Amino acid sequence: MGTLMKAVVKTRKKYGYDIKNLAIPRPKQGEILVRIKVVGICGTDLHIVEWNQWAASRIKLPLIFGHEFSGEIVELGPAVEGLSLGDLVTGETHITCGNCFYCKTCQSHLCENNQVIGLDVNGAFAEYICFPAKNAWKLEGFSLETGAIINPLGNAVYAVLSTAVTGSSVVVIGCGPVGLYSIITARNSGASAIYAVDVNNYRLDLARKMGASRCINPANEDVSEVVKQETKGIGADIVLEISGSSSGISSAFSIVRRGGNIRLIGIPKRNVSLNLSERIIFPEINLRGISGRNLYRTYYQIFGLLNSGMDVDPVVTHRLSFANFAEGIALMSHGYCGKVLLSM
Repeated sequence: MGTLMKAVVKTRKKYGYDIKNLAIPRPKQGEILVRIKVVGICGTDLHIVEWNQWAASRIKLPLIFGHEFSGEIVELGPAVEGLSLGDLVTGETHITCGNCFYCKTCQSHLCENNQVIGLDVNGAFAEYICFPAKNAWKLEGFSLETGAIINPLGNAVYAVLSTAVTGSSVVVIGCGPVGLYSIITARNSGASAIYAVDVNNYRLDLARKMGASRCINPANEDVSEVVKQETKGIGADIVLEISGSSSGISSAFSIVRRGGNIRLIGIPKRNVSLNLSERIIFPEINLRGISGRNLYRTYYQIFGLLNSGMDVDPVVTHRLSFANFAEGIALMSHGYCGKVLLSM
């Protein structure tokens, strides 16, 4: 191992990123150094590349971004227990304090001192990453690719299982990777019907392959009319809004049944206005934001589902070299892909 590594760094408050040679970090007490093997590109990474309103309000520069990864432990800091050199691991992105109200009430993903890998501290678009050993999850019996998709899969599992999905009708708005994982999770959890909504026919084809009962393109059909027709005029029991678009969010409230459940997962690029009385209060909509995963309950649910036979591999449509990072970003930007993974 040398002293320098290649990394993708956000340095400027405008569109783009830089490839730099930086010093390989060294683990402090309780930390590990991991050689990245596989890394995924997320929609959040696109926000950072584009430097939209959300990114500008959230990210402090400079920053190595990227937060979906797996790799091999190559160095242990002092006081690390339960892990060994050579272990293959993935990493939970929420670095929590363990002392605040939320950490002590089993809501550590909402930690008031939370630092997120790839958003608040340097992330995984690099040859090496250093992070707390407590955030490592050993990939015992699972592949490096599986490790690299645990974060987006975890978002989907957390969102879908946050309410009673068995026997329920589910609408997934936005069929990027998290949407596709949500479809698979809902299907494997006993949803009665799953409706996929997206303006991208490529992704709708993927959604159909993942088990969607019907795919709806808002450019060609009225989503509200189709869902009402499919549900005998009632509306959907559960709506997962993953696109983050203002039109998608508006659509979620028009297709959910009275007393139904909406889960907001997608990050809007800008503020969204909403008629609270008509959309939430009078119809008694159960509205909940989804941030990351429930630590670490969701992990046990993920691996339980995978061990029961849930197949998430088809969501990965492109496997590229890390040297082709720009191609991966372009694929994600245009949307003609599922999950894009980069290998070192």
